Amino acid sequence: MPVSKKVAGSNRVRESWGPALKESGLDVVSFGTWQDALQTQADCILLDMREPQGKENLQQLKSKQDSVILSVVKDDVDRRQLEEMKNGGASGYLSENTPAEEVAVRLNAMMEEGRSAAVDPKNMRAAQRVWFQQEVEFKVFDRSYKAW
Repeated sequence: MPVSKKVAGSNRVRESWGPALKESGLDVVSFGTWQDALQTQADCILLDMREPQGKENLQQLKSKQDSVILSVVKDDVDRRQLEEMKNGGASGYLSENTPAEEVAVRLNAMMEEGRSAAVDPKNMRAAQRVWFQQEVEFKVFDRSYKAW
């Protein structure tokens, strides 16, 4: 039986990366508010930290959800902001200009590692933190790239 790999993102995130994520085999759903995100029962939530209430949304989601939460950030995010997101419960982050194909490869690899680690969400998050430090190779239009 195939394992569901559900990713939830705001409408803005879904519009940017949704087609590539679906093409890679991920089940992509969208949400409007953090309360809606809770209802998706997604394995991974892409939380848009570019929104004014991003930090509060992260805190609310983390207090009520075991899903992995990745923050979508602006390219000019600084180390202090990243530390605040990490302390607020984010498992990692993606820059808003990350190519959709790279996001798809990273999320698929992250979920596969999490699934093989165990079903326990604590083990899955640990596998994902390690994964973010590994190099990933992906292809776009028959050209090979490497990313971290």
